[in-house]
Amino acid sequence: MAPRTVVAWLVAGLAAWAAGEAAAKPPQPAPFGLRAPQDPRAAFEKRRNEMMLAQSQRHLEYGLELRKQGLPTQAAAQIVLAAELGGGRNPGALQVLSIMRQYDEAFWKRHGSRPTARKLESYDKQARALTATDGEELLKLAEWGTQHQCGAEADAIYMELLLARDEPLVFDAKGRIVLPHGTIPETASAKIAGDAVQINGRRYVRDALLSKLPEVLTLFEVSDEEVRVRSTTSLEEARDLHALCKALLPKLEQDLGAKPERRLPLFVFGKRPDYERTLDQLGLSGHKTVAGVASSQPFVAIVCAEGLARPAVEEVPEDAERGPDYDILRGVCLHELTHLFSAAVSRSAFPCWYEEGLADTFGGSGTFVWDGKSLQVGGLLARSRLDALRDPKGRMPLNTFLIHDALSSWRSGTDAGLAFYAQAWAWVRYLRSGAGTEVATRFEAWEDRCRGQMLGFEPGRAGGGDRASASNLFYEMFGKDLPKLEAGFAVWLEQL
Repeated sequence: MAPRTVVAWLVAGLAAWAAGEAAAKPPQPAPFGLRAPQDPRAAFEKRRNEMMLAQSQRHLEYGLELRKQGLPTQAAAQIVLAAELGGGRNPGALQVLSIMRQYDEAFWKRHGSRPTARKLESYDKQARALTATDGEELLKLAEWGTQHQCGAEADAIYMELLLARDEPLVFDAKGRIVLPHGTIPETASAKIAGDAVQINGRRYVRDALLSKLPEVLTLFEVSDEEVRVRSTTSLEEARDLHALCKALLPKLEQDLGAKPERRLPLFVFGKRPDYERTLDQLGLSGHKTVAGVASSQPFVAIVCAEGLARPAVEEVPEDAERGPDYDILRGVCLHELTHLFSAAVSRSAFPCWYEEGLADTFGGSGTFVWDGKSLQVGGLLARSRLDALRDPKGRMPLNTFLIHDALSSWRSGTDAGLAFYAQAWAWVRYLRSGAGTEVATRFEAWEDRCRGQMLGFEPGRAGGGDRASASNLFYEMFGKDLPKLEAGFAVWLEQL
């Protein structure tokens, strides 16, 4: 049987199997409106488990359908969500996650092309609709809990829904918080309102980041459904950075062939002590050596603006030489938002050199130009950074570089950190466009396989994914060519 036929057979078989699993389950009772049993909390937990399993199955079946449509990254995202919602109780989701990692090169040759904007929009619409259905079911479960002596459990769901929605609090005439499919009871609403934070004069629940910053009472925000920028400095800065981030999104969508289902939050601190205190609160103290970090828990890009150059757009000549100290704040924001975007579309764990090289493709010194309205990306890194990189002593041997951790360079000093980022930027650019069409095609297949197979991700694992899986695949696909590639890289650098 031909490889593509095998792949098609596997996908079709998995879809049929998943549907059979769902059909074999008896209909689940509605999680509300029934008489309270003797132990309402046990009944609440049972109903929640049944609901989560049903939601897991829905997302699994949608993920399998996306596989048939040739959207492997989006399919993987839904399958991973199914595994997480199932909490280990949906063996089908775990089995599919395992099987999709076994697809061979034939699948990725077939599906390696980037999806169209129309396909991405269709996926975004359907994925959001599924999430809305999940939320509606959660609200009904919380209402049942409120009616049957499960107040604490219900209150936790109300907060979960508000945090997922991430919008200003809206109240009805009775003081109840209004949600798309109902309201939160008065008592719970009053407590939530009392703990809220004022942003642009409106009340928000404290998210996972703000809950750790009780001293922050007022923020400046500019937001839409795709990007949220919050700043402790000024509304003007929030507006500028929001426009910048919005201009970046379509370029990332085209590059990665995917679109986040969730809003991307960027939080900018005006003072370094506040930034460093926040990193301590989040268990990210090791990142104090850098000006920004993209966190997965909580999901947010955090940037420190203090001491970073940010020239006014109208003051920048069109032919200005963009040196290493040019427009650093905007570059850091673009860099960290690229990390966050990548994490939003795939839970795979890439090697450090790829993560930082990709991020500096869009936010490295000199690689972008922003005039306040339009954003140009993909330019060459600042001349001084390239000059240092051309010296063999200014870059790592490839076998060391490919397994290096970025933070260890920053701990050695700013120069070492910048040198690693420069080499990462150059190596990614070389593989994509400087080493020839065959290498570029193979490298794109590696990127697609890492994202589509969610390499490094394991359901329930804390602390992020394991980079070794993606790194091992890179060596499998390029290992025999690395001496030749390293020699070609040196020649290519001289020609930049």
